[in-house]
Amino acid sequence: MNDRPLWSPSAEQIASSNMTRFAEDASSRWGRSFADFSELHRWSTMHPEEFWCSVWDWTGAMGSGSLDPVIEHPERIPGAVWFPNLRLNFARNLLRRQDDGPALLFRAEDKVKRSVSHRELYLEVARIAAALRQAGVTSGDRVCGFMPNMPETVNHPLYVMYSSGTTGVPKCIIHGVGGSLLQHLKEQQLHVDLRSDDRLFYFTTCGWMMWNWLVGGLASGATLALYDGSPFYPDGNVIFDFVAEEQINVLGTSAKFIDAIAKAGLRPKETHDLSNVRTILSTGSPLNPEGFDYIYDAVSSSACLSSISGGTDIMGCFMGGNPTLPVWKGEIQGPMLGMQIEVRGDDNRLLSAGEKGELVCANAFPSMPLGFWNDPDGERYHEAYFDKFPNVWCHGDYITITEHGGIVVFGRSDAVLNPGGVRIGTAEIYRQAERIPEVMESLVIGQQWQGDVRVVLFVRLQDGLTLDDDLRERIRTEIRTNTTPRHVPAKVIAVADIPRTKSGKIVELAVRKIVHNEPVLNREALANPEALDLFANLSDLAN
Repeated sequence: MNDRPLWSPSAEQIASSNMTRFAEDASSRWGRSFADFSELHRWSTMHPEEFWCSVWDWTGAMGSGSLDPVIEHPERIPGAVWFPNLRLNFARNLLRRQDDGPALLFRAEDKVKRSVSHRELYLEVARIAAALRQAGVTSGDRVCGFMPNMPETVNHPLYVMYSSGTTGVPKCIIHGVGGSLLQHLKEQQLHVDLRSDDRLFYFTTCGWMMWNWLVGGLASGATLALYDGSPFYPDGNVIFDFVAEEQINVLGTSAKFIDAIAKAGLRPKETHDLSNVRTILSTGSPLNPEGFDYIYDAVSSSACLSSISGGTDIMGCFMGGNPTLPVWKGEIQGPMLGMQIEVRGDDNRLLSAGEKGELVCANAFPSMPLGFWNDPDGERYHEAYFDKFPNVWCHGDYITITEHGGIVVFGRSDAVLNPGGVRIGTAEIYRQAERIPEVMESLVIGQQWQGDVRVVLFVRLQDGLTLDDDLRERIRTEIRTNTTPRHVPAKVIAVADIPRTKSGKIVELAVRKIVHNEPVLNREALANPEALDLFANLSDLAN
């Protein structure tokens, strides 16, 4: 058990944070009193009309019409309607600044650099908008762009986002203008503590929702930093070269990247000036406890490490960082404001702190999808999130809430292992296996075997190494010592590569299908689809 946090905000940091100033404003406006964040959070979920009205005004969202009513049919999940009497232009909110300060800072793998001011960005967008209108594009049309990561009303559709589709037909998720804007303003200004003079960099491709999230930073007046290229070419320092040179304040990346640079032995805080970095964001998969240690030991001892979790499904986060709360090893700091996060058992029972179960959100929120494309009766949308439990959003993550009020994610609930009827999150095994220096990456599945399920662990080792009996036993011992005998894999098998989506997420369900000789649909959604073939017809799994 962790006896003290890895990082705690100073009294000055708490007092000057956007979160504190927002709470003070809401307290004065609505006659409320908030002794701590938990009370602020409770108000944000119990009084959505007050909370989202405050978010709109405090973050400076721009639109026309009336804020009244904030929400119609709040009891409907799905079915709530937000700000029905408001109209807004998403681009106008992103382009609110029109000065000569930098809006975009771009760096390519080949060292090409470019800076675009807010004024230049506004004029360029205006030119493109005029060209689209001249081409006949009107309201309701869909515009698709295939592009590198470089600069070139409320309930109306804004984005159509796609799930990976590796276990079935991709979900085509329609997100609205107002919900996406409000969610990003809330998360970035309150939970990330983003300011108008900050420089925000999230290392992401355009195919990951974090790119859309990054673009939302313009609505807060921030400068966006864009990098197009490999994070390991010519070496693993290239991202930190960019961060140091451009004096980035908020740095976002993935848990897999953090794990990779840790295993590579990089120590950026000793080789780069990262003193401007105030917040480090991590998402894409659960960040293991050793990743937390590594960040504070080798990257920055002063930054707030914010592990965040949500997804393409909601164009934002259910839980994440908080500049007013401590960072505990291995834990997401807490729920996002406006999101009534709960843990439910399979019987829909509300679970207590420390118990593992399904992540649900028990209240309506603005960035719930408008629906799925080509799903006119909403059947596929309802089946995806609302079939398991009535009148709550069931996200499909397997989590627990800790004694600190933080959250630990153990992986996707549909990838949960179930040997002997005991539910085990995949991240519980990854956290132990990847402590072994020889193991670069791992993937675990449950294989149907003799009327039960056995745990099978695949490992990708450092180049030139071989998985022998001694290394297998070290891996098993590490897992057994730090978890339970049920977690210990029946099989440990070396593979040359591990399949992942184009946003870097490993695909346990696709591998499980291959192992069980079932078809995997939409292989082209993977960054390395050929890696799936490494798991087919393995002799080690026949006995």
